[in-house]
Amino acid sequence: MRLSSSKNDLLVIGNGNVGKEVIGYLLDDECPIDSFQKLYCTYRNHPPSGADCHEGVDYIDFQSIPDMITGCSHMVITVPPQILSESSYTDVILDNIEIMNRLPKNITIGYVSTTGVYGDHNNAWVDETSETLCDEKSKAYCYLDIENRWKMHSEKKIFIFRCAGLYGNEFSALHTVWKQGGYPKRKDDSNITPAKKEDSVKENFTSRIHLRDVARSICTSITNPCLRGGIYNLADSMPAQRGEVMEFAANLFEKMKIEIPSKSNVNEKKTSERRSRRQKDRKRVSNKKLLSLLENDERKGITMTFAAWKKFSPFLLYGIHEIKTV
Repeated sequence: MRLSSSKNDLLVIGNGNVGKEVIGYLLDDECPIDSFQKLYCTYRNHPPSGADCHEGVDYIDFQSIPDMITGCSHMVITVPPQILSESSYTDVILDNIEIMNRLPKNITIGYVSTTGVYGDHNNAWVDETSETLCDEKSKAYCYLDIENRWKMHSEKKIFIFRCAGLYGNEFSALHTVWKQGGYPKRKDDSNITPAKKEDSVKENFTSRIHLRDVARSICTSITNPCLRGGIYNLADSMPAQRGEVMEFAANLFEKMKIEIPSKSNVNEKKTSERRSRRQKDRKRVSNKKLLSLLENDERKGITMTFAAWKKFSPFLLYGIHEIKTV
């Protein structure tokens, strides 16, 4: 890992998928600007071990944050809102008075939010200036409230990263099809006439982003001295219809002559709830602001779209070899 000329220490709050990927990205020496002298990452219950533990990272419990944060130049928050009831939640940082009182005045903060805050836009494109229409009883609304609370700390450099649906080598459309025991062929809806030719939408679109792109976007943003913070959509360049993605994944198994085991114990209630949420939350997320940020980076743009998945080797990109041994 490269060292900065000045003392920059990063504290990552949360050791989940995004937190681990940010740490891994920095340890792989891929940060395009500056790296950090020290990396800290929190854990909630037990110190991480095995694949969850990176060498060169100091893992601390939540109780140690107030003492550790005073010496940090950057903080990335990946922990979601903790839902207490239908009408209340708590945030691990904003609602901790001791931590907030010890935040350095010049600290750079990255908060990982969700594109779910946009709510339903009837499959229209949304960008960072679009209206937020999420249901006030939803978890997305809690994210939105936390975003607004961070905006009140205008004296600090604060980045808000609204992430689309995440996927990575350990969880993808291939994994979903495998776990569900296949995916039904979509019905031929070619005879449906759209209301508007430019809005030829036969089913809802879903925006996605690979974990590695999330990590690169976050690290590039918070280490850029020319940026003063702001909201960034983290999404790939080509939203796709969920049915198209899942059907393509199922066809890959068929072409590879890999038999998908049938599953009789799929939780139909859970599946139904997810389907209902996708039907209500319709939008296509624009990443133009993010791409303008990354345009000078040597790895141009966001690497993964559904189009790229079909063009390049999906077996390596999506970990199909691991799936075969599940």
